[in-house]
Amino acid sequence: MLPYTENIIQKPSEYTYFKFSQKTQERIYEDEQNRILIDEESLPSTAFFTFFNSQNIVNSINFSDDGHLISIGCSDSSIRLYDFKKTQIVNGMNPQAKLLGHCGPVFSTNNSPDFKWLVSGSEDCSVRLWSLDYPSCIMSFNEHDGPVWDVQYCPLEYYMLSSSYDRTARLWTSKQNKSV
Repeated sequence: MLPYTENIIQKPSEYTYFKFSQKTQERIYEDEQNRILIDEESLPSTAFFTFFNSQNIVNSINFSDDGHLISIGCSDSSIRLYDFKKTQIVNGMNPQAKLLGHCGPVFSTNNSPDFKWLVSGSEDCSVRLWSLDYPSCIMSFNEHDGPVWDVQYCPLEYYMLSSSYDRTARLWTSKQNKSV
């Protein structure tokens, strides 16, 4: 049996108890040692990298949860993907892929938890599902009557949410070509 330690956190007129194993306590300690203080004085004042996009407006930008993939939704209806796992950051870095398929500016992108799919929303009233293994559109959802402002991928991997100017939010599944 693992040894446990009890820690008491006191709040006004109540107590909360936590029990941590020795291994968990060590992980918490390591995590605390690796934290960086972020405040006004410690934040850097210059940009780490600038994405130059001379012809088009950048409407949205999204980091993957692992921090390796950046997707940029542009006003020319394209989505540009930058994969930091496969390329090094250098001046004038080109996108890893350029996704084409929307007929209007792309307002939002979001990737799946398994990093295989990307969902996008556009002024063309569509939500599109893209394969990141073979960068191409594999499904288009067209039930909105107005521009799609935001899209989110659910942690359950095959559900997506979208919100639109048509005053609706829709839940989609990659298993069928219509909202749930």
